[in-house]
Order: sequence, then C-alpha cells, then structure tokens
Amino acid sequence: MRLTFLGTGTSFGVPVVGCDCETCTSDDPRDRRTRHGALVSLGETNVLVDTPPELRLQLLDAGIDRVAAVWYTHDHGDHVAGVAECAEKFGAKVIAGTAEPGGYKADTVVAHGDEVKVGNLAGRVVSTPGHT
Repeated sequence: MRLTFLGTGTSFGVPVVGCDCETCTSDDPRDRRTRHGALVSLGETNVLVDTPPELRLQLLDAGIDRVAAVWYTHDHGDHVAGVAECAEKFGAKVIAGTAEPGGYKADTVVAHGDEVKVGNLAGRVVSTPGHT
C-alpha cells in the first residue's frame, strides 16, 4: 500500500494571499503547498482522501488517471470542492460521514467503527471529533 500526500497546506494553501510572514514570503519551494489531499493506492485501486480546489493540478502532478473512490474526512469547502468533478470524471464512489458532502449525494455514509472496502483496499472509520 502507498500513501501519497497531494497537498499539505492550510485551508487557504501556502503562501496565503496577503500574508507577509516569513513562510508566505519565502523563496523556498517547500513553502508553496496546495490544500489538503491524499491518495491511498494498492495495485490498481486508488482512493482519494478529500478533493480540494487544486485537485486537478494535484492529480496531474502525481500522474493519477484512475480513482475508484473518494473518502471525505469532513464536509468543509476546502475538503469537498472537487466532489462532483471527481465522481463524474472517474465514476468514483463517494464515501463520507454525511449524506451530502459538498451538496453531492454520498454512495456510502459511514460512522465510527464501520469497515469500508474499495477494490483491494479496506479500512476502518475512526472518528476524531473536535475540528469544526
């Protein structure tokens, strides 16, 4: 199994527009990060974790052309912006803790302790409340 971080920035990305802090004004390429996104892969099965606004660029940079499912961590705009695009382009199944992440109907609604299988990947939902 492989975990690929597609984006590791904040909800606004890094640098943040209008910010003049040391990180946001840095010339270091490591200080240019897109919003949160990850890919879990095993064989031919790819599962996205969240779909930030920069999803298209992230997938192109990572060379990803197939996605079986998208697993949403929570229903915030910076995590669900690409839900419709991903579901329609790839026919990806939508897995979420809410019935309509980003206004798009989930194929599978999950709760703490549920086991989820997609292709040859399997995982268990662990709820970590506290982020609003």
